[in-house]
Amino acid sequence: MQQRSIRRVTWTSPPAIGIEELDADHQAIIARVRALVSALDDESSGASVDHAFTEMITALEDHIRREEDYLEKLTSEAGVAHRRRHCQFHNFMVGTLRHAYTELAKDVRAERTRAMFRAVLERIIEELFTSDEEMIDLFRKEGVTG
Repeated sequence: MQQRSIRRVTWTSPPAIGIEELDADHQAIIARVRALVSALDDESSGASVDHAFTEMITALEDHIRREEDYLEKLTSEAGVAHRRRHCQFHNFMVGTLRHAYTELAKDVRAERTRAMFRAVLERIIEELFTSDEEMIDLFRKEGVTG
């Protein structure tokens, strides 16, 4: 079975939110995910992988906080419901990534562990960008801009 490389994933161009700082965040998250995957693929030391993970999770958490600041501006019933789901999903996402990384850190050199972590990472990042599609629509409908 051939392993799918996260570097070839189709989310290299996440949906444009239309708010410059959030769109820039997406590009930064992708760059940090790639750096993390590169450290994993190159079988870098645990310290290198740890640094790459810390950089990626920090960028992700900073982005989530900025996104939530914009979501606070949504006043419609659909906007409020999306904001609640957004918060729950992102708490779950960050928690899942941290748990998967804890498992990875136990044996960073084990291929099976690295493959599992890459799969979790890929799925979560894919979900991050997919969930933004509804937010884009809500921002446009309610006139939320940067």
